[in-house]
Amino acid sequence: MNTARRLLLLTGCAITGASIVTLIGCGGATVGGGAASFAAAMLVSSDQSGHYELYLMDASGTQFKQLTKGYFNTGGGSVSPDGQTIIFVAGERSGSELFKMNIDGTGVERLTDDPYKDGGARFTPDGSRVMFSSERGPNSDIYTMLPDGSDVVRITTDPALDHLPVPHPTEPVIAFVSDRVGGDQEIFAINTNTNAIDQLTDSGGQNMFPDYDPAGSKMVFTSTRTGLPEVYIMEATGGDSLQLTDLGDSFAPRFTPAGDEIVCARFIGDTITMWMMNTDGNNL
Repeated sequence: MNTARRLLLLTGCAITGASIVTLIGCGGATVGGGAASFAAAMLVSSDQSGHYELYLMDASGTQFKQLTKGYFNTGGGSVSPDGQTIIFVAGERSGSELFKMNIDGTGVERLTDDPYKDGGARFTPDGSRVMFSSERGPNSDIYTMLPDGSDVVRITTDPALDHLPVPHPTEPVIAFVSDRVGGDQEIFAINTNTNAIDQLTDSGGQNMFPDYDPAGSKMVFTSTRTGLPEVYIMEATGGDSLQLTDLGDSFAPRFTPAGDEIVCARFIGDTITMWMMNTDGNNL
């Protein structure tokens, strides 16, 4: 297990919603204009303007385009499979709501409107629905809805904290994090056709931020099972896991769109740095 290489540096990024970084597939999107245009590779939440807003960023971390302005703590963005739409979370001080906008920040529409906390939104692989967590139940449970905010369907009904939903890329399965067994945060998966639930981790500590690889055969996640949060990988169905990082304070891993690399975040003081590694934790 070797130390991962640093990819880029983000100063003052927010940890809001399901992740701090969303990797944009579909070849990204060209933003800006003329000589200032660049290929967007990541969606990030940053407080570089004084409060948290969403930005598109290139792969080097040197070019940004601010997408949101004037919201209270925006984050938790998810990009649609066609790369044209972003679902994001914006705080309403007493709670948080879900919004959508075009990839360039235009056409903002509010999707939820209730006094509870809605967050952790992710598009399904075909873009036909959006999954999210909400406390409207009144417990925190997993829900899905159409991308226009209609046809809300409750997926989990446990009185525990269920959050951070992630869709399986090829099967009717949603992975999520819950403290329903023993009070620790563990990763579970629910089949939305049968409602059968499988527990994927059982290590104690806090197991968070799951993400499937594009083939749906592997899962990366963060765990504090040895003390500080580190990144692990396992089969998508659970079982034994391999620790990938020993950086200390590593979290929010995501597979790249090709599935051959993993990006994760790490706190160094008050700064969040982003690191890239291959899928066995070694340097490329």
